[in-house]
Parts: sequence; structure tokens; C-alpha cells
Amino acid sequence: MDPYIVNSRCSAMTYGVGVLHRFDPNRHTEEKRVTKDGLDWCTDVFDVFVTANQSVLRGESVVRRYTPVRRDQTATTINIYGSVNENVDYITDPEVNLCGTLTLTLSDVVPHGQRREIRTEMLFGDTEIRVRATDVTDGHAVEASIDFIKY
Repeated sequence: MDPYIVNSRCSAMTYGVGVLHRFDPNRHTEEKRVTKDGLDWCTDVFDVFVTANQSVLRGESVVRRYTPVRRDQTATTINIYGSVNENVDYITDPEVNLCGTLTLTLSDVVPHGQRREIRTEMLFGDTEIRVRATDVTDGHAVEASIDFIKY
């Protein structure tokens, strides 16, 4: 009954987000290659925040930083995925499910010569995962919760 008695728990699933990475023929399958603005990208990459059966402390957070592909983007959508499998490469792999979505409106102002940065944080250790995405340029943030039990 007291949530403070349990200091850690094992993640029931592997959680992460879907991202684009620069295409690497040694790591990525050819069918995932897309070309945008003359650059080759790998689509549908599952960027892992925590793996199934990994122990996470109550209140532990994992932070990743991303850069939108285009400098002129006015919004970015972060799709959060879960899988019972420990080893996941792509969001299209078997048994990968969409758990939630965050849409972050991006500021118009990016200092000249700099790339926009999106700080994405997953906070673990409770009966739900809290996910926050922040535009580092202006501090604007959006947040969502994902129920461990539902997925």
C-alpha cells in the first residue's frame, strides 16, 4: 500500500522512441533507407530508453537529445513505443506497440549557426512512465504519462 517501500522495479517492457538516424549500411537494413535533402537516413529506428527486465529506481530518469531533420520544422512528434522483447532495432519489429505520442510546437527562433535541440526525458520507477519533450531553444515543454499496466 505504501509506494515508497519499493525503491526499484523491473521494467515489464522495453521502452523507447522512433527516430531517424544517419544511414549506416553496416548497421541498418537497406529497406529502411530514405533520402532527404541529399542525405541518406534510416527510418523507424527504435531508440531504447530502458529494456525489458532492466531494474529502474523509483524516480530514475533517462534523457536523450535529438535534432529535427529540417531546420524549418514548426513542430515535432515523438512516438513512444514498447515491446516485450529486450532487443529491438526498429519500431516495425514484431511485438512493438505504440504507447503514446507527444507533439511539441517549436519556436521560430533558432540562433544563427545552431541546430535546434529537443530534450526527451522518460521518468521511471512508478506504475507509469512520465515522458517530457522540451525545446531547448525556448524551454517550451509537453508531457504525457504511459501506464505500465495498460501495455
